[in-house]
Amino acid sequence: MRSESPPNEEYAFFHTTSWCRDLLLDPNLQTFVPSSRTIKADTEDSLFARTLNSGSSTISHCLAFHPRPHPHTETIPYLSLLLALGEDMNGFAGILHGGIVAALLDEAMGVLLTRNDDLSHVRAVGQGKRDGEFAETLGQYTVQLNVKYKGPIKTPGFVLARAEFVRKEGRKVWIKAIIQQKEHKGGEGELVTCAEGEGVFVEPRAGKL
Repeated sequence: MRSESPPNEEYAFFHTTSWCRDLLLDPNLQTFVPSSRTIKADTEDSLFARTLNSGSSTISHCLAFHPRPHPHTETIPYLSLLLALGEDMNGFAGILHGGIVAALLDEAMGVLLTRNDDLSHVRAVGQGKRDGEFAETLGQYTVQLNVKYKGPIKTPGFVLARAEFVRKEGRKVWIKAIIQQKEHKGGEGELVTCAEGEGVFVEPRAGKL
């Protein structure tokens, strides 16, 4: 699987902020950097790998984590992302643009889907049914995304995005996600839910793209 534990530079970065560190202290967690943060020759993931990965002004750091799966786990039901946000993605002064908020919700859902594709591939490799380091699938495409904005996301700052499976029917998957931020700058107060999203994803049939 991709960019696994042990802790990496992203882990070390978030570990310096108390409320982020508290989320990462569980020894049962598996942390990784989403593959969407890696620049690819065919421009896949270029939004999060390049455009929104241009230093402290955009998304300077991103770390995903979830409970370490049991060897026979079929799917990871949920995961979280920590993201450090800069000020070059604002709509209003000091407030993250609503379009970027929607993109972050969609991205959290996509990371959950990709993580499970990788888990399924690793399991199949162990059973001698597949080979290769990474899963090669057509991927799942967003066909519907509903977003509810509950409050501003302030920048610069850190946010926590959580994505969770709802159900699967055939080639369609339903996932929900939220984005949370500490209510006071400096990481004080409670985590407040700033946005909620519900997405529907579908894996296209071969030759239909």
